[in-house]
Amino acid sequence: MLPDSSGNNRIDGLKNIISNPKVGLLLMVNGIDEVVRIKGTASIRTDSNLLSVCPDGSKSPKVVIKIVIESMYFHCAKAVMRGKLWSDDYKVNRSILPSLAQIFKDQQKLESKALNQEEMLKYYQSSL
Repeated sequence: MLPDSSGNNRIDGLKNIISNPKVGLLLMVNGIDEVVRIKGTASIRTDSNLLSVCPDGSKSPKVVIKIVIESMYFHCAKAVMRGKLWSDDYKVNRSILPSLAQIFKDQQKLESKALNQEEMLKYYQSSL
């Protein structure tokens, strides 16, 4: 089960589950090269016994996404290893990249001010 966390505000994902409940997940843990792949069928649930199993910080979520697993297996680590995904030598310094808000603003040719990375982090922390 996955909680629809408070502040997520992404109804499009829930709409996608309603229109096509087949899902695929890639589960990755920082520093571990193996990846777990899951295929299954998702449903949106509001059962109180399920909501209490998935606490979101100090609150229970309003809905959970329940996934009935049809297949699950480890994906070979070769691609992650070849790509040096977890290597510090290949990490990009965030200070030289524009914020995601700035990238979106530029792509959409918006006139409004975009938040910088520091402002975005403050917003995230205040809305947890």
